[in-house]
Amino acid sequence: MGFGWQRQRVPRNFGDESSLRSSLKQFFENEIESRLGKDSPDAQQALQRLKQISDQSEIGNAGRIGSRDISVNNEGTRGESFMDLVRKEGGVIGHIATRIEVLDGFTDSSKMEEIAARTAGEKDSAGKLTKSPLAVFAIERAGRALNFKGEVNLVVVGAEKFDRGDLMQILGRTGRTGGTSGPNGDRYDTERNVLVNIKNLSQNGDVVTRMGDYAATQKGSEDLSNKLSQNRGGHKRCPLILEI
Repeated sequence: MGFGWQRQRVPRNFGDESSLRSSLKQFFENEIESRLGKDSPDAQQALQRLKQISDQSEIGNAGRIGSRDISVNNEGTRGESFMDLVRKEGGVIGHIATRIEVLDGFTDSSKMEEIAARTAGEKDSAGKLTKSPLAVFAIERAGRALNFKGEVNLVVVGAEKFDRGDLMQILGRTGRTGGTSGPNGDRYDTERNVLVNIKNLSQNGDVVTRMGDYAATQKGSEDLSNKLSQNRGGHKRCPLILEI
């Protein structure tokens, strides 16, 4: 899940650690190029260092990506994760890292709500920002029970993996109650973006079609057959995806 440090920045919710890891690295790359200039020597040096960190972070930590200070104490994760390493860096990499949190399979549940509560940053009584917002990258487990208060945007990556119920749960993590009265009542403003892999989505549709064809030949399966026929194409289970 991506919850960005400004409203135009976005949170991201991933189904697994591999997509989270690659998109987190891409986020750092984009920020480095944006801040230092895509073709500048400083940017190229920082990108090379980022690659070294990424390679090193995959050793000896059982796949942990998030910081050790928010992770459960696990003997197999003693190696340094990607976030452990980038937070030790100086310069642009270290600065970017101070404003990012990663919620992965090793994150302590008690820490997740704390991070959700401060994702949007903090403001004083005059509405002035006193603590910078965070960009939060999270796997699917952050898509339930967490309350991302404040003006937080959401991007769901690989949404074709989720059924309607799970996706609606994930989308409900932002736009929470507690905001000022406005177009959304007392709900905070939010933008929610759902990204799908078209190839995978097409494969989902093929599966649904085959299931429907089979159900149509089975006595007593008329109701199932009708429901599958209504949902052919896979993505029709969640009309939100059609808005992409």
